[in-house]
Formats: sequence, C-alpha cells, structure tokens
Amino acid sequence: MSGRTLLSRAAVDWALRRVALESVSISACARTLGCSWNTLDRAVRAHGMRILSRSDPYARAFANWPEARGARFRDRVEVVAMDAFSGWKQAAARMLAHAVEAGDSFHVVHLATGRLTMVCCRLQREATGRRGVKGERLYECRRALLKTAPLRPHASENASTRCWQTPSTTR
Repeated sequence: MSGRTLLSRAAVDWALRRVALESVSISACARTLGCSWNTLDRAVRAHGMRILSRSDPYARAFANWPEARGARFRDRVEVVAMDAFSGWKQAAARMLAHAVEAGDSFHVVHLATGRLTMVCCRLQREATGRRGVKGERLYECRRALLKTAPLRPHASENASTRCWQTPSTTR
C-alpha cells in the first residue's frame, strides 16, 4: 500500500452508508477498501459534513409555514417544541427569534442516553484500550442506567446502585 491512498466518491459513500446505517466500524470498512483508518475516517467525516450542511427541505418547509401565517401569528408564538435537528433549530431561530425553544421528552432522553453511552465507551477505551464486554463494570453500569426501573430484572436493580459506588467499595 502506498503512502497516500485516494478513495473514489463511490467508496466513501459506501463506507459512510455502512458506518451510519449498519453500525460497521471504520476499521472494518478500511480493511475492506484496503486503506488506512485515518484516510477513511477523514473522508467519511468530510463527506458526512457535506451531506449535513446541505439545505434541508424540512427546514425550508418549517421556515415557510410561520411565514405564510403572517407577522401577527409569529409574534404570538411563545414556545417552539421540537427535536434538536439543526435545520429546524436554525429555521426557528430565524423565523421565531423571540420564542423559547423546548425539546420534547423523547428527544431529550434520546440525546441524554446517547451522551451517556459515548462517555461510558470513551472511559472504557481509556481504561482498557478496547470496547467493553459483558461482565465488565462500565459495560454493566451503562446497561443498568439505560433501563428504566420497571424494565430492570431484579438482579440488575442492585447493579444500578453499584454504579454510583467507587470500585474499591464494590468488592
């Protein structure tokens, strides 16, 4: 393999779809394409950002909806409830700048659990140099914290309590 690898647009698009839609790792895609992890990671991130930065038709529709109702309607809007999608957020900030943004409970919980998972995964990688597996403390804590109390089996009820204790007190 040469020092510099060039990837076709089709290859980068294929890798982005595999990573985003099928949760395949960058490493696995890089092995398949015969390139380095860094090369593919940079290309996939750049391609993904280009896609996300394009004008979104839903954001345009959201911006057009309050505009079609006139200034009197827009002035009376006090709260805008929406998910955290940046296109809608930007449209709301532009069209209803005086209104308070409120996230609906589903999306707030979804964002919080996503952040919890990211932090636990990062801590696991920093501590062990690899992903977590069943039976390890951080993995079990994440699983216990992501389940609501009624859905937890009796055995994991104690697991969520143990998550808040320091490792030395759990032995």
